[in-house]
Amino acid sequence: VLFRSDEIHYGVGGSAANVAVGTSKLGLKVDIFTMVGNDMRGMEILNVLKKNLIGLFYFKTDAYPTNQSSVL
Repeated sequence: VLFRSDEIHYGVGGSAANVAVGTSKLGLKVDIFTMVGNDMRGMEILNVLKKNLIGLFYFKTDAYPTNQSSVL
């Protein structure tokens, strides 16, 4: 085993979300075009986008689980 950790940290990311948040922090108006599942992860993404003043006109949810990836 090269590395062992008993902790897991979750965060919201992906290129579209990262660029939207960065653009908003620069003081520019930005919307995001994305779809997430109507689940805990999808709602976490929604809350992060709201907190960062991202426009949600094109934000949609569906019945499928929100996609996710992991970095080890």
